[in-house]
Amino acid sequence: MDPIQKRELKRQAWMRLSAQRRRAGQLRGRVVAISLICFVVLWGVVFAQMATGNDPVLAGKEKASTTHAVAVTSGKSKKNRWKKEWWKKKR
Repeated sequence: MDPIQKRELKRQAWMRLSAQRRRAGQLRGRVVAISLICFVVLWGVVFAQMATGNDPVLAGKEKASTTHAVAVTSGKSKKNRWKKEWWKKKR
């Protein structure tokens, strides 16, 4: 292989590596941009729900408290009785 061909092969390898680095950088940039856009959109949805008064967290507490109240009143196991007796002794 003569020096001219060797130099040409090195130049082609360098061009391939630089193109690969450029594509990797573009891909990273796109991933960061898409992640930021998704983050902003999701927080926008949450903010809009809270601004309109449709807070999903507050709605979830009401459902949980009614479920809990039903479970406590309907459950009469030994464990519950033991807790009640222990609590009475503690007072």
